[in-house]
Amino acid sequence: MIKFLKYNDGALPLFSVIILLLYSLVNVLVSGLPHYQEIFQSDHENYVGWLLWASQIVLVFSVLFLANRVFQQFALLNRISNLPLFLGVVTYCATPTSVNHPFVWLAIGLMLWYLSSVYSSMMGERPKQNAFWSGFALGSAAWFFSPVLFFAPLFFQSGFSSGMLNLRRLIIHVIGFILPTYLVITFDYLIYDEVMWPTWLHNRWAVFTLSDSNFWTLAFMILTHVMLIMAATTSLKSSTIREKRRFFLLVTMSLLALVAGIFNNASVWLVLTIIPSSAVFSRLFLQMEKRWVQETIFSIYVLLIIGLNL
Repeated sequence: MIKFLKYNDGALPLFSVIILLLYSLVNVLVSGLPHYQEIFQSDHENYVGWLLWASQIVLVFSVLFLANRVFQQFALLNRISNLPLFLGVVTYCATPTSVNHPFVWLAIGLMLWYLSSVYSSMMGERPKQNAFWSGFALGSAAWFFSPVLFFAPLFFQSGFSSGMLNLRRLIIHVIGFILPTYLVITFDYLIYDEVMWPTWLHNRWAVFTLSDSNFWTLAFMILTHVMLIMAATTSLKSSTIREKRRFFLLVTMSLLALVAGIFNNASVWLVLTIIPSSAVFSRLFLQMEKRWVQETIFSIYVLLIIGLNL
C-alpha cells in the first residue's frame, strides 16, 4: 500500500477528497449530523447544521492541504510529497464528533499559521514580524479552541534552537498574543456594554486517566508514539543540523498534543496530533527502507482507526 501511495503521489489529493467525503457521508448516515447546539442556537437549526457540516469538510481539507504546502515549503520531508495530506485525512477519521466542528478547525488553521511563522523566524525571515504574527495567531486560535495554548512552548524551542530568541522578540510575541483578546474585549464592551473573557482563563483542566479511554484509543496512542520514536531515530541518520531542528519541532508538537490530551481528554489529543503526526509519519514512511515494516505499521494504523469508529 505504501509503495502504491509513493508512486501515485499526484493522485493522493483526489484519494484524500474521496476518503474525506465518504467518511463524512457514512458518519452522517449512521450517527446523524454532529451536535452543533453549543455553537449555534436557532429556529433553523437543521439547515444551519447542514451548512456547518459542509463548511467543516471544506475547512478540514483546506487546512490539511495548506499543512502539506507548509511541510514542502520548509523541506520537512526531504522531498516533495502529498503523503502528509493523505495521512492527515486518514488520521482525521479517528477523531470523534465531540471535537469535530468548524471552530476547532479554524483554530487548527490558525495554529498552522503559528507554526509557519515560527519556522520562518527560525530561518531568519523577518524575525520581529514573525514573532508578532506567531503570537497573534496563537492568541486568536485560543479563542476558538483553548487547548492549542499547549503549543506555546514551540516559540521558545524554535528561538533557542536557532539562536533567534531575545527579550525584544519575546515582548513582541507576547503583545501579538494579547492583541486578539484586547480587540475582542474592546469590541464586545463597545457593542454590548459587557466584557467577554476568553474561555482559557476559567477552564478547569481535568487530568486524563486510563479509565477515561478504551482499548482502541490506548492502542492508537501507543502506536503513534512508537512511530514517533522511529521517525525521530530515522531522521538522525542523514540530515543537516537545521533540518533536524525543524523536524524535532514537529516531534515536540506531537508530544505537546499528548500533554494537552492528558489535561483534557483523548479527543483533544486526537485532533491536535493530526498536523504534526501527518508530517512525522510521512517522513518515516518515505525514509524507511524495509517495505514489510512499512506495510505492517500502516495496516495496524488503519485497523486501529477503524476500531476507533466502532
